[in-house]
Amino acid sequence: MTGDDALFHAIGQRLDPRPGWGLEPSTTPGGDPSWCFEQHGRVVLAVSVAGGIISAFVPDHDAEVQFADVDALLAWITLEGWTRLAP
Repeated sequence: MTGDDALFHAIGQRLDPRPGWGLEPSTTPGGDPSWCFEQHGRVVLAVSVAGGIISAFVPDHDAEVQFADVDALLAWITLEGWTRLAP
């Protein structure tokens, strides 16, 4: 497992249990999968890893935010409201 794979797996362990989050395969052949947050059947946030950097893409704003570690990503996700913790 590469460093990017291990980081992506660590992100998945933290996001997968949360409602609204799921693993989405790449729509581009040879592309990387993303952890995505969906609302009403539409992806509103996609998280991926490349070169050791965590990136969150917000399609509605065509914006990308980068994070140094999983904790920083999760803090931002919670602050921005892209999370629903299971009761």
